[in-house]
Formats: sequence, structure tokens, C-alpha cells
Amino acid sequence: MTRWAAFIFAAFFMIPPPCFALMDVESGETSTEIKLLARLAVMRSDKGLTPLSSEPFSALDTSLRLITGAKALGFVSAEFHAQELWTAGSFSSAGGTLLKSSQERSSALTSYQRDEAGTLAVFDVDRLALRMDFDRVDVTIGRQAVNLSALYYFTPNDIFAPFSANTFYRVYKPGVDCARMEIRVSELSQLTLVHALGYSQDAGNATGWSSTTDDERSSSIAKFSATVNEVEVALLGGRHAGSEIAGGVLQGEIAGKIGVRAEGKNVNPKDADPYWTLALEADRRFESSLNVRAAYLRNGQGADTVSAYSFTAMYPARDYFAVGAGYEFSPLLIGDSVYLLNMNDDSDMLSLTLVYSTSDESEIALTASFPRGKERGPDSAGSEFGARASTVFVELRAYF
Repeated sequence: MTRWAAFIFAAFFMIPPPCFALMDVESGETSTEIKLLARLAVMRSDKGLTPLSSEPFSALDTSLRLITGAKALGFVSAEFHAQELWTAGSFSSAGGTLLKSSQERSSALTSYQRDEAGTLAVFDVDRLALRMDFDRVDVTIGRQAVNLSALYYFTPNDIFAPFSANTFYRVYKPGVDCARMEIRVSELSQLTLVHALGYSQDAGNATGWSSTTDDERSSSIAKFSATVNEVEVALLGGRHAGSEIAGGVLQGEIAGKIGVRAEGKNVNPKDADPYWTLALEADRRFESSLNVRAAYLRNGQGADTVSAYSFTAMYPARDYFAVGAGYEFSPLLIGDSVYLLNMNDDSDMLSLTLVYSTSDESEIALTASFPRGKERGPDSAGSEFGARASTVFVELRAYF
């Protein structure tokens, strides 16, 4: 795999990708744009893909994403994203988890064409939505990305397929099946209403979900945000996956230089004790392009001891701290980093990335993660990050 992967990488630079969309047509109030995003990645890890596995893995990962957008009548627009993903290598036999993640959505728009040891091929519709923009109200119906959080590292209020703190590439957030309404109450206030469909879990389906809706898992959320004296205040509440939730956000600036944010929610599950989750974050951007950010998470759903961890959760522990910095070394080279500390078991992880722009429409990214902590034993995982693998990830991204 190494030889032909290197050949593909070399060919990528020898043949510069064209810098235009596949289709870009505009006529009056009607327009259509079609683009293609190609991604090629090589991954290598010294341990297993999951926290409790020990076998190292390597893989060649490719994907093609068709990105289509259309507008008509001055107020109607549509979005359609379809992607074909293919993975070869021991990563496939480690679980085939390209799409088995936290996004709860119908499996009817996902087709596993090949799922066996060594190879995984998947077709998936990630976005399929219709949007109507009126004077003070915008309505979007269909599979779409939804983010109700104001923070970057730890996002308690991002209840639909959140990113982890050490995810650097966040251009395409996974879509969920929902209807969303944005109401501009005034120039400085807005009301957001979201109703997302819930689905029955299906262990026999590779995505983890079925195509049958489950009313008990549906979500209905309302969020009201307003700016008062240069401080943004937001309140949200509703029902999510069988739990009642209520939360809020405060964000502003200190001396016009340091951004500060606080976000939290109370969750009252139907069959468990209620809990709080709170995150605090501050950042400072300097004239040199250096951007520094620090955050703390109090995870009410997490555990204080390793033996009580749920390793399927994004954050199994109770308390986390994160600090990171990004810097533009040149117009073509950008770096970013984040250090993540589990404050309950003292394990930690450093993640780094460098992104080099090879043209207006293409780039190469080198990403590495180095966890550290108590190693796993015969009967114990040891610590959260001590059970994880060191990974190196090289990815090429190009738009056509």
C-alpha cells in the first residue's frame, strides 16, 4: 500500500488541479453551482483504533464529495451533498466506523457497498435541504448541519453531531434530519426553532441507526439570543433524545481584546439522574496572526474514576482542560495545535496540524496526535489517553 500511495501523492503535485467549479451558472435570480471535493489520506497508528484495542492499524482513505447549491425566485435555495468513501487497510477491519458516529439520522440515505476485512466502501447523502428566506424568517427543511453552540473546544449545547476538541478540519459538519426556523425578532435578537427526527437504534446496520423514526428520540429545541451592552446572551430549552434540557450562553470581550464565553446546560434524562455540563473558554488574537485559546469542561455525565468510564463517550471523564494556539507562518502555511488534559486521571494528549496551500483550490494537511498516560493493564484501561494510540495523518484536499 505504501508504494502506490506515494505514487498518488506525487501525481497530485505533478498535475495541478483546475481552479473552477464543475458548473457555475447564474441567470437573473436563478443560479446553480456544482463542485467536487476529493480527499486522499494515509493514516498510521501504533495501537488500536479504539481505546481498548491493541492492534496497530494503517489505512489509505479516499472520499469524493459532490457539493451542489441552487437558488431560485430570489428566496428559495437548495443544498445537496453526496459522498463516496473508500478505505483500504487494517483500519477497515478495525471496525469500519467512517459513518458510525454520533450523528443520529436515517440509514435510508446510506449504502454500504463493501464492508469486509481490508476494504470498506460507502455511499452517503450528507446534506439534502430546501431553504426559504423571507423578510424576517428563514426556514430550512431536510438533512442539514445544525450547531447551537458558541464555543470551539468544548461545546455543551452542540447536541447534533459535535466535533471533538482536537478536530481541526471542520468545514463540513454532519447533517441531521430536521426542520429549522430562524426568526429575526429585532436587529440584536433572534429566535431559533429546531425539530429533529429521532431514529431507532439498529445494531445490525453499519451506521448504528435504522430508517424507522422513533418519537421518543426526536428533538424539539428553542433558542433565543440577544445582544445587550455588547454582551451576547442566549437561552435554550426543549427535549432531546428523550431528555429534557435547559441551557444558556454568555459571551463578550474584555478590553476589546480577549474573548470570553461561558456555556452550559442541565439535562434531565427520562430514566436517570439529572446532571449539569458547563464549559468556559477564552481566546486572544494578536496582530501577528497568533491566536491563543484555553477552555475548561465540567462534564456532568462523565466519571471521576477510570473504572467507571464509558469509552464510547466523546468525553468519558468529569473534568477537562484544553489550551491551543494557531499561527499563520505564511499566506500558504498555517499551523494549529491543542493540548488536552484529563484532570481526573492526569492523562493528556497533544495534537498538531500543518496545512499547506498548494493552489487556490487544493491543500495538504499533516496531522499528528500524541497521547500520554498510564498504560492499560490486564484488567484496566489505565487512563483515557494512555489507552489511545499515537497517530499520524496526511491528507490531500482538492476542489474541482
